[in-house]
Amino acid sequence: MSDEPLALDVAHIGHSYGARRALDDVSFSVAAGSFTVLLGLNGAGKSTLFSLITRLYAAREGKIEIFGHDVARESGA
Repeated sequence: MSDEPLALDVAHIGHSYGARRALDDVSFSVAAGSFTVLLGLNGAGKSTLFSLITRLYAAREGKIEIFGHDVARESGA
């Protein structure tokens, strides 16, 4: 196993719009140099997930790291 950090590491992410739960305990990782596809039905939470990864929305539950940098804690991540 490589000591290189994952390109993307999403752990236990959850998000709600008021009482409506959009994401509940989502976790996955993407290795550097790999190709990954995210598929889902309309309303499944894909756009919400990408909004959290790109910090358009603040993640209040769970943790998102890009190459080992916590996007919630590091402004340049």
